[in-house]
Amino acid sequence: MENDQRCIARTLRLLVVLASYAIGGLASASPQVQPVATLDLSATHRCCGRQPGWTTVAFTSDLTIAVSLCRGGCSLSLVRWDGKALRLAAQTVTDAGAVSIYPANEGLIFSTSKRTAMALYSADLSTSQDLPPSITLVSASGKIAAEASGERWKLYRFKATTLQLAMEGAGRLQSVSDEIRVVQDGNVMNVETLDGARLGSFSVPSESGCTSFAKLIGGSWLYLNDCKLERIVNFDGQTLSQLSPPKGCCFSDDTWSVDGKRLLYDYKDRKVFQLRNAGEIIRMLVTLGMSGEEWPNREEVRVVDTSTGKSCLDSRRSFATANDVEFGRTAAISPSGEFVAIVTKRKLAIYRLPAACEDSSLASSAR
Repeated sequence: MENDQRCIARTLRLLVVLASYAIGGLASASPQVQPVATLDLSATHRCCGRQPGWTTVAFTSDLTIAVSLCRGGCSLSLVRWDGKALRLAAQTVTDAGAVSIYPANEGLIFSTSKRTAMALYSADLSTSQDLPPSITLVSASGKIAAEASGERWKLYRFKATTLQLAMEGAGRLQSVSDEIRVVQDGNVMNVETLDGARLGSFSVPSESGCTSFAKLIGGSWLYLNDCKLERIVNFDGQTLSQLSPPKGCCFSDDTWSVDGKRLLYDYKDRKVFQLRNAGEIIRMLVTLGMSGEEWPNREEVRVVDTSTGKSCLDSRRSFATANDVEFGRTAAISPSGEFVAIVTKRKLAIYRLPAACEDSSLASSAR
Protein backbone atom coordinates (compact mmCIF):
# COMPACT_ATOMS: atom_id res chain seq x y z
CA MET A 1 0.00 0.00 0.00
CA GLU A 2 2.79 2.42 0.94
CA ASN A 3 4.64 1.66 -2.31
CA ASP A 4 1.45 2.34 -4.29
CA GLN A 5 1.00 5.70 -2.58
CA ARG A 6 4.62 6.65 -3.35
CA CYS A 7 4.13 5.64 -6.97
CA ILE A 8 0.97 7.75 -7.23
CA ALA A 9 2.72 10.75 -5.64
CA ARG A 10 5.66 10.49 -8.07
CA THR A 11 3.26 10.23 -10.99
CA LEU A 12 1.35 13.33 -9.87
CA ARG A 13 4.59 15.29 -9.46
CA LEU A 14 5.68 14.24 -12.97
CA LEU A 15 2.33 15.34 -14.42
CA VAL A 16 2.65 18.74 -12.72
CA VAL A 17 6.15 19.20 -14.16
CA LEU A 18 5.04 18.19 -17.64
CA ALA A 19 2.04 20.51 -17.43
CA SER A 20 4.25 23.43 -16.41
CA TYR A 21 6.55 22.76 -19.37
CA ALA A 22 3.57 22.60 -21.70
CA ILE A 23 2.09 25.84 -20.39
CA GLY A 24 5.44 27.56 -20.58
CA GLY A 25 5.93 26.32 -24.14
CA LEU A 26 2.53 27.63 -25.19
CA ALA A 27 3.18 30.97 -23.58
CA SER A 28 6.49 31.38 -25.35
CA ALA A 29 5.02 30.27 -28.69
CA SER A 30 2.03 32.62 -28.37
CA PRO A 31 3.10 35.92 -26.77
CA GLN A 32 0.16 37.84 -25.40
CA VAL A 33 -0.78 41.19 -26.91
CA GLN A 34 -1.92 43.89 -24.48
CA PRO A 35 -4.22 46.79 -25.48
CA VAL A 36 -2.46 50.13 -25.93
CA ALA A 37 -5.66 52.12 -25.28
CA THR A 38 -9.29 51.50 -24.27
CA LEU A 39 -12.53 53.50 -24.18
CA ASP A 40 -15.80 52.67 -22.40
CA LEU A 41 -18.53 53.09 -25.01
CA SER A 42 -21.45 52.40 -22.66
CA ALA A 43 -21.24 55.94 -21.26
CA THR A 44 -21.32 57.51 -24.72
CA HIS A 45 -23.96 55.30 -26.38
CA ARG A 46 -27.15 57.37 -26.60
CA CYS A 47 -29.55 54.43 -26.45
CA CYS A 48 -29.85 51.72 -23.92
CA GLY A 49 -30.85 48.10 -23.81
CA ARG A 50 -29.64 44.74 -22.59
CA GLN A 51 -30.91 42.55 -25.42
CA PRO A 52 -28.50 41.19 -28.07
CA GLY A 53 -27.48 44.02 -30.34
CA TRP A 54 -25.46 44.83 -33.42
CA THR A 55 -21.92 46.22 -33.38
CA THR A 56 -19.76 47.35 -36.29
CA VAL A 57 -16.29 48.81 -35.93
CA ALA A 58 -14.07 50.14 -38.74
CA PHE A 59 -10.95 52.25 -39.15
CA THR A 60 -11.47 55.27 -41.37
CA SER A 61 -7.77 56.08 -40.91
CA ASP A 62 -5.02 54.75 -38.66
CA LEU A 63 -6.01 57.28 -35.99
CA THR A 64 -9.80 57.32 -36.44
CA ILE A 65 -12.22 54.53 -35.60
CA ALA A 66 -15.95 54.50 -36.37
CA VAL A 67 -18.23 52.46 -34.10
CA SER A 68 -21.89 51.67 -34.79
CA LEU A 69 -23.78 50.36 -31.73
CA CYS A 70 -27.37 49.12 -31.50
CA ARG A 71 -28.80 48.37 -28.06
CA GLY A 72 -32.45 49.35 -27.93
CA GLY A 73 -31.55 52.09 -30.41
CA CYS A 74 -28.58 52.84 -32.66
CA SER A 75 -25.75 55.34 -32.52
CA LEU A 76 -22.69 56.11 -34.65
CA SER A 77 -19.50 57.37 -33.02
CA LEU A 78 -16.15 58.62 -34.28
CA VAL A 79 -13.26 57.95 -31.92
CA ARG A 80 -9.84 59.59 -32.28
CA TRP A 81 -6.61 58.09 -31.05
CA ASP A 82 -3.65 60.39 -30.44
CA GLY A 83 -1.22 57.53 -29.87
CA LYS A 84 -1.87 57.59 -26.12
CA ALA A 85 -5.60 57.78 -25.44
CA LEU A 86 -8.94 57.23 -27.19
CA ARG A 87 -11.38 60.14 -27.19
CA LEU A 88 -14.91 60.50 -28.50
CA ALA A 89 -14.80 63.04 -31.35
CA ALA A 90 -18.35 62.97 -32.74
CA GLN A 91 -21.58 61.06 -32.35
CA THR A 92 -25.07 60.85 -33.83
CA VAL A 93 -28.19 58.68 -33.62
CA THR A 94 -28.98 56.41 -36.60
CA ASP A 95 -32.09 54.55 -37.68
CA ALA A 96 -30.24 51.24 -38.03
CA GLY A 97 -26.88 49.66 -37.35
CA ALA A 98 -24.08 49.60 -39.91
CA VAL A 99 -23.14 46.49 -41.85
CA SER A 100 -20.12 48.24 -43.38
CA ILE A 101 -18.38 51.58 -42.85
CA TYR A 102 -16.02 53.15 -45.39
CA PRO A 103 -13.86 56.29 -45.26
CA ALA A 104 -14.94 59.20 -47.47
CA ASN A 105 -12.74 62.31 -47.62
CA GLU A 106 -12.96 63.63 -44.04
CA GLY A 107 -16.22 61.80 -43.30
CA LEU A 108 -17.50 58.29 -43.80
CA ILE A 109 -19.93 56.18 -45.79
CA PHE A 110 -22.42 54.25 -43.69
CA SER A 111 -24.11 51.13 -45.10
CA THR A 112 -26.96 49.42 -43.23
CA SER A 113 -27.50 46.62 -45.77
CA LYS A 114 -27.40 45.87 -49.46
CA ARG A 115 -31.12 46.61 -49.72
CA THR A 116 -31.05 50.17 -48.43
CA ALA A 117 -29.19 53.27 -49.58
CA MET A 118 -25.75 54.08 -48.20
CA ALA A 119 -25.40 57.37 -46.34
CA LEU A 120 -22.56 59.87 -46.68
CA TYR A 121 -21.72 61.56 -43.34
CA SER A 122 -19.72 64.73 -42.75
CA ALA A 123 -16.53 64.65 -40.68
CA ASP A 124 -18.34 65.69 -37.48
CA LEU A 125 -21.36 63.44 -38.22
CA SER A 126 -23.62 66.50 -38.02
CA THR A 127 -25.00 66.10 -41.54
CA SER A 128 -25.70 63.18 -43.83
CA GLN A 129 -27.19 62.47 -47.21
CA ASP A 130 -28.37 59.26 -48.84
CA LEU A 131 -26.46 57.98 -51.84
CA PRO A 132 -28.44 56.59 -54.79
CA PRO A 133 -29.86 53.15 -53.89
CA SER A 134 -28.13 51.69 -56.95
CA ILE A 135 -24.67 52.24 -55.40
CA THR A 136 -23.47 48.81 -54.21
CA LEU A 137 -19.66 49.05 -54.10
CA VAL A 138 -17.24 51.61 -52.69
CA SER A 139 -13.45 51.64 -53.06
CA ALA A 140 -11.37 51.25 -49.90
CA SER A 141 -10.56 54.98 -49.91
CA GLY A 142 -14.18 56.01 -50.48
CA LYS A 143 -13.24 58.02 -53.60
CA ILE A 144 -14.94 55.69 -56.12
CA ALA A 145 -18.51 54.40 -55.96
CA ALA A 146 -19.94 51.73 -58.20
CA GLU A 147 -23.37 50.77 -59.46
CA ALA A 148 -23.52 47.10 -60.44
CA SER A 149 -26.64 45.43 -61.77
CA GLY A 150 -26.42 42.07 -63.48
CA GLU A 151 -24.07 42.36 -66.44
CA ARG A 152 -23.84 46.17 -66.44
CA TRP A 153 -21.90 48.57 -64.22
CA LYS A 154 -21.19 52.27 -63.76
CA LEU A 155 -18.37 53.97 -61.85
CA TYR A 156 -18.69 57.37 -60.15
CA ARG A 157 -16.15 59.71 -58.59
CA PHE A 158 -16.92 61.67 -55.45
CA LYS A 159 -16.62 65.42 -55.97
CA ALA A 160 -17.18 66.94 -52.53
CA THR A 161 -20.61 65.57 -51.67
CA THR A 162 -21.78 64.80 -55.21
CA LEU A 163 -21.25 61.84 -57.53
CA GLN A 164 -20.02 62.30 -61.09
CA LEU A 165 -20.30 59.48 -63.64
CA ALA A 166 -16.81 58.44 -64.71
CA MET A 167 -17.40 55.41 -66.95
CA GLU A 168 -19.66 52.43 -67.56
CA GLY A 169 -19.41 49.03 -69.18
CA ALA A 170 -20.57 45.42 -69.51
CA GLY A 171 -19.76 42.39 -67.36
CA ARG A 172 -20.13 41.50 -63.69
CA LEU A 173 -18.22 44.04 -61.62
CA GLN A 174 -16.34 42.25 -58.84
CA SER A 175 -14.16 44.89 -57.21
CA VAL A 176 -12.93 48.43 -57.69
CA SER A 177 -10.16 50.64 -56.34
CA ASP A 178 -9.17 54.22 -57.14
CA GLU A 179 -7.16 52.98 -60.14
CA ILE A 180 -8.32 49.43 -61.01
CA ARG A 181 -11.51 47.53 -61.74
CA VAL A 182 -12.12 43.77 -61.81
CA VAL A 183 -14.87 42.60 -64.17
CA GLN A 184 -15.94 39.02 -64.84
CA ASP A 185 -16.99 38.25 -68.41
CA GLY A 186 -18.36 34.72 -68.59
CA ASN A 187 -15.71 32.52 -67.02
CA VAL A 188 -12.90 35.06 -67.51
CA MET A 189 -11.81 37.48 -64.80
CA ASN A 190 -10.44 40.69 -66.33
CA VAL A 191 -8.27 43.15 -64.40
CA GLU A 192 -8.07 46.60 -65.98
CA THR A 193 -7.24 50.18 -65.13
CA LEU A 194 -10.22 52.48 -64.79
CA ASP A 195 -9.34 53.78 -68.27
CA GLY A 196 -9.59 50.27 -69.70
CA ALA A 197 -5.93 49.26 -70.05
CA ARG A 198 -5.50 45.52 -69.53
CA LEU A 199 -3.45 44.48 -66.49
CA GLY A 200 -4.23 40.76 -66.52
CA SER A 201 -6.89 38.08 -66.98
CA PHE A 202 -7.50 34.45 -66.10
CA SER A 203 -10.20 31.79 -66.25
CA VAL A 204 -12.38 30.78 -63.31
CA PRO A 205 -14.58 27.67 -62.93
CA SER A 206 -17.89 27.76 -64.77
CA GLU A 207 -19.52 24.94 -62.82
CA SER A 208 -23.24 25.11 -62.15
CA GLY A 209 -24.00 26.82 -58.84
CA CYS A 210 -20.45 28.16 -58.47
CA THR A 211 -20.01 31.90 -58.25
CA SER A 212 -16.42 33.07 -58.07
CA PHE A 213 -15.58 36.12 -56.00
CA ALA A 214 -12.54 38.37 -56.51
CA LYS A 215 -11.47 41.37 -54.45
CA LEU A 216 -8.62 43.81 -55.01
CA ILE A 217 -6.08 43.90 -52.19
CA GLY A 218 -2.88 45.86 -52.18
CA GLY A 219 -1.75 47.32 -55.48
CA SER A 220 -1.26 44.15 -57.50
CA TRP A 221 -3.02 41.26 -55.76
CA LEU A 222 -6.45 39.71 -55.71
CA TYR A 223 -8.24 37.68 -53.08
CA LEU A 224 -9.93 34.90 -55.06
CA ASN A 225 -12.59 32.43 -53.92
CA ASP A 226 -13.55 30.16 -56.82
CA CYS A 227 -15.72 27.79 -54.70
CA LYS A 228 -12.80 25.40 -54.27
CA LEU A 229 -10.02 27.39 -52.66
CA GLU A 230 -9.47 30.78 -51.06
CA ARG A 231 -6.14 32.24 -52.06
CA ILE A 232 -4.12 35.28 -53.02
CA VAL A 233 -3.34 35.51 -56.75
CA ASN A 234 -1.68 37.99 -59.06
CA PHE A 235 -3.52 39.64 -61.93
CA ASP A 236 -2.86 36.62 -64.16
CA GLY A 237 -4.40 34.22 -61.65
CA GLN A 238 -1.14 32.68 -60.44
CA THR A 239 -1.42 31.59 -56.80
CA LEU A 240 0.87 33.45 -54.42
CA SER A 241 -0.47 31.94 -51.20
CA GLN A 242 -3.41 29.84 -50.04
CA LEU A 243 -5.66 30.91 -47.16
CA SER A 244 -7.11 28.64 -44.49
CA PRO A 245 -10.03 30.46 -42.82
CA PRO A 246 -11.94 28.81 -39.97
CA LYS A 247 -14.59 26.39 -41.22
CA GLY A 248 -17.73 28.32 -42.12
CA CYS A 249 -15.91 31.67 -41.94
CA CYS A 250 -16.52 34.52 -42.86
CA PHE A 251 -18.00 37.67 -44.37
CA SER A 252 -17.12 38.42 -47.99
CA ASP A 253 -15.72 41.80 -46.96
CA ASP A 254 -13.19 40.58 -44.41
CA THR A 255 -10.89 43.46 -43.68
CA TRP A 256 -7.41 43.88 -45.11
CA SER A 257 -4.52 46.22 -44.61
CA VAL A 258 -4.06 48.60 -47.54
CA ASP A 259 -1.01 46.71 -48.80
CA GLY A 260 -2.91 43.41 -48.65
CA LYS A 261 -0.31 41.74 -46.45
CA ARG A 262 -2.56 41.27 -43.42
CA LEU A 263 -6.08 39.86 -43.28
CA LEU A 264 -8.48 39.95 -40.33
CA TYR A 265 -11.08 37.22 -39.77
CA ASP A 266 -13.95 37.94 -37.38
CA TYR A 267 -15.90 34.73 -36.91
CA LYS A 268 -18.70 33.53 -34.62
CA ASP A 269 -20.07 30.02 -34.30
CA ARG A 270 -21.62 27.61 -31.82
CA LYS A 271 -19.70 24.76 -30.24
CA VAL A 272 -20.80 22.57 -27.34
CA PHE A 273 -19.60 19.37 -25.72
CA GLN A 274 -20.79 16.18 -27.43
CA LEU A 275 -23.14 15.23 -24.58
CA ARG A 276 -24.79 18.65 -24.56
CA ASN A 277 -24.93 18.66 -28.34
CA ALA A 278 -26.78 15.32 -28.29
CA GLY A 279 -29.21 16.76 -25.75
CA GLU A 280 -29.88 19.80 -27.94
CA ILE A 281 -30.52 17.59 -30.97
CA ILE A 282 -32.96 15.37 -29.04
CA ARG A 283 -34.77 18.43 -27.67
CA MET A 284 -35.09 19.90 -31.17
CA LEU A 285 -36.48 16.61 -32.53
CA VAL A 286 -39.03 16.28 -29.72
CA THR A 287 -40.21 19.90 -30.11
CA LEU A 288 -39.99 19.88 -33.93
CA GLY A 289 -37.15 22.39 -33.87
CA MET A 290 -38.87 24.91 -31.61
CA SER A 291 -36.50 24.67 -28.61
CA GLY A 292 -33.08 24.40 -30.21
CA GLU A 293 -30.45 26.93 -29.13
CA GLU A 294 -28.97 28.47 -32.24
CA TRP A 295 -27.19 31.55 -30.91
CA PRO A 296 -23.40 31.56 -31.33
CA ASN A 297 -21.52 30.94 -28.10
CA ARG A 298 -17.98 31.82 -29.15
CA GLU A 299 -16.07 34.26 -31.32
CA GLU A 300 -12.62 34.16 -32.88
CA VAL A 301 -10.71 37.15 -34.19
CA ARG A 302 -7.60 36.26 -36.13
CA VAL A 303 -5.10 38.34 -38.12
CA VAL A 304 -2.89 36.44 -40.54
CA ASP A 305 0.07 37.29 -42.74
CA THR A 306 -1.21 36.50 -46.23
CA SER A 307 2.26 35.55 -47.52
CA THR A 308 3.30 33.19 -44.70
CA GLY A 309 -0.05 32.14 -43.22
CA LYS A 310 1.26 32.87 -39.70
CA SER A 311 -0.97 34.52 -37.13
CA CYS A 312 -0.30 38.07 -35.91
CA LEU A 313 -3.15 37.88 -33.40
CA ASP A 314 -5.56 35.22 -32.18
CA SER A 315 -8.40 36.27 -29.89
CA ARG A 316 -11.04 33.84 -28.64
CA ARG A 317 -13.94 34.52 -26.31
CA SER A 318 -17.12 32.73 -25.30
CA PHE A 319 -20.69 33.91 -24.63
CA ALA A 320 -22.47 32.44 -21.62
CA THR A 321 -25.99 33.36 -22.76
CA ALA A 322 -27.72 34.66 -25.88
CA ASN A 323 -27.92 38.12 -24.27
CA ASP A 324 -24.11 38.27 -24.15
CA VAL A 325 -23.68 37.83 -27.91
CA GLU A 326 -22.44 40.84 -29.86
CA PHE A 327 -23.52 40.37 -33.46
CA GLY A 328 -21.95 42.16 -36.41
CA ARG A 329 -18.29 42.99 -36.98
CA THR A 330 -16.67 43.63 -33.62
CA ALA A 331 -13.08 43.80 -34.92
CA ALA A 332 -11.22 45.76 -37.60
CA ILE A 333 -7.65 46.21 -38.82
CA SER A 334 -6.11 49.62 -39.53
CA PRO A 335 -5.11 50.63 -43.09
CA SER A 336 -1.42 50.27 -42.21
CA GLY A 337 -1.96 46.80 -40.75
CA GLU A 338 -0.29 47.92 -37.52
CA PHE A 339 -3.37 48.13 -35.26
CA VAL A 340 -6.51 46.17 -34.49
CA ALA A 341 -9.66 47.52 -32.83
CA ILE A 342 -11.97 45.15 -30.92
CA VAL A 343 -15.24 45.97 -29.16
CA THR A 344 -15.98 43.75 -26.15
CA LYS A 345 -18.82 44.41 -23.70
CA ARG A 346 -19.15 47.92 -25.17
CA LYS A 347 -15.47 48.64 -24.52
CA LEU A 348 -13.28 49.64 -27.45
CA ALA A 349 -9.69 48.40 -27.24
CA ILE A 350 -6.78 49.14 -29.59
CA TYR A 351 -3.97 46.60 -30.01
CA ARG A 352 -0.62 47.13 -31.69
CA LEU A 353 0.32 44.11 -33.80
CA PRO A 354 3.87 42.76 -33.77
CA ALA A 355 6.11 43.66 -36.70
CA ALA A 356 6.42 39.98 -37.60
CA CYS A 357 3.56 37.53 -37.29
CA GLU A 358 4.52 34.72 -34.91
CA ASP A 359 1.23 33.36 -33.53
CA SER A 360 0.37 35.98 -30.92
CA SER A 361 -2.71 35.79 -28.70
CA LEU A 362 -4.71 38.34 -26.68
CA ALA A 363 -4.26 38.53 -22.95
CA SER A 364 -7.97 39.18 -22.36
CA SER A 365 -9.51 36.89 -24.95
CA ALA A 366 -11.62 34.84 -22.57
CA ARG A 367 -14.91 36.00 -21.13
